[in-house]
Amino acid sequence: DRRGYLWAANPAAGLIRTSPEGSRAAPELASRLVQSLFEDREGDVWVGATNGLYRFRYGKVFALTTRDGLTNDRVSSVAADGTAVWVGTQSGLDHINNFGIRECLRGANVLTVKPARTHEVWVGTNEGVFRVTDARGVLKSERIVRELSSVRAIEEDASGCIWLLDAEKGLYRWRDRVLVSVGSDPKFRTANISSIRAQSDGTVWIGFSGGGVSVYRNGGFHEPPQVSAVARGTVYDVYIEKPDLIWLASDTGLYRFSGRTSAVWNAKNGLPGNRVLWLQPDGSDWLWMGFSTGIARLRLSDLLRTDAAAPRNAPCDFYDFEDGLLANP
Repeated sequence: DRRGYLWAANPAAGLIRTSPEGSRAAPELASRLVQSLFEDREGDVWVGATNGLYRFRYGKVFALTTRDGLTNDRVSSVAADGTAVWVGTQSGLDHINNFGIRECLRGANVLTVKPARTHEVWVGTNEGVFRVTDARGVLKSERIVRELSSVRAIEEDASGCIWLLDAEKGLYRWRDRVLVSVGSDPKFRTANISSIRAQSDGTVWIGFSGGGVSVYRNGGFHEPPQVSAVARGTVYDVYIEKPDLIWLASDTGLYRFSGRTSAVWNAKNGLPGNRVLWLQPDGSDWLWMGFSTGIARLRLSDLLRTDAAAPRNAPCDFYDFEDGLLANP
């Protein structure tokens, strides 16, 4: 086809697709008896079989699965580290660079992955928290914390302190091989923590499933009144663009806080839905967002030009199953 893939079919192996590099992936068909192949002008490949007609499309989203060497198709966490990507799966940790995959912590259920500033990566698993290093092409792991087996969020603050959010035991801090619980703070006794995010100046933002956020600064926790009053519903993610420009993903939309002003975008303003599950900037002008129905991206500059009193519709690109997204993101 126009991308250099070779398509072939025979009664024994069924339909075969071989990449220009030689790797082979066999698309699943209900019938092995393929009688015709055709590529149309849009690049779709049509397959005529004894039990019907099939169409294969190259979507805008390219999927990596176990067929390509991934440890498991159930991916819990993805983190970029330079040109490489760390992928946490239900069966271990994968390191992907230029589509080459290396495995580590095989058999462990990886819950979250967080690259550190020291070119290490922190990994939360069902067997504890590990620190993984890449030593001359060999991935080496060391278990740092044994007491926590449900860590689903890891952050490193400006002082080098590691924050660990355990779904069952609460919030902890780790430094100099000492693990300290911070769940005894009165603000956390009746609230479930849903997200944490560290800021470059040492501030740590903590979102709650019951709504609102708490900020750790100068050794204590504070509650920004303008944030807690607006962000109702679970706070799923926090993106700190600048010290005075904060974005929140929540059950009720995408919130922007700049000083004492705020604005919100949701389905009424052109987003694919009200419930924003995660935020990921690309380092340029694009902000990627996760929804239960797909993935969207929009320009931050478009949002910043919006009047906070009346946010206008936000033009965004949206990707779902029709673009090659295989599952709920």
